[in-house]
Amino acid sequence: MSNPTEEFFTALADRGQDPRLAGASGALRIDIHTDGDLAGKPSGHWLITFGDGEVAVARGKAPADCVIQVADDLLDRLVTGEANGMASVLRGAMAIQGDIELPIQLQRIFPGPPSSAPFVPPSGGRARTSASAASSAGSASAGSAEVQAAGKGRARDKQGGAR
Repeated sequence: MSNPTEEFFTALADRGQDPRLAGASGALRIDIHTDGDLAGKPSGHWLITFGDGEVAVARGKAPADCVIQVADDLLDRLVTGEANGMASVLRGAMAIQGDIELPIQLQRIFPGPPSSAPFVPPSGGRARTSASAASSAGSASAGSAEVQAAGKGRARDKQGGAR
């Protein structure tokens, strides 16, 4: 049975190249953990090698410039755009050893997050244009400058200075 990760890497291997990886080169191994224990023994491996846009994908454990430890369900979400790799590393849900630049390059070819519905203003309301937003921002800046000036005057009064 096929899963999102297998579909993604099979499609990548079939393409054989991706211009988004131009200029990047190295070997990256992804160790997949089905039990969620990233320190435990991985249940599978993907090896991705790339150089100047050319990409090769294989299954198996081999030496690599970078090794990623990740749970299988998280990897499925990464390759479908439902999760972000850097956020996953920061949360401790994924571990990286070796050349950190390679997973950053690989993330370029993952799809973005599923699109959300466009903003629709409430009925009767009107959407702000960038001109009205800029005008409001200018008014707010002028108002805050007046408050700052008034605050400085009060500070002088407390120190015994005349206004």
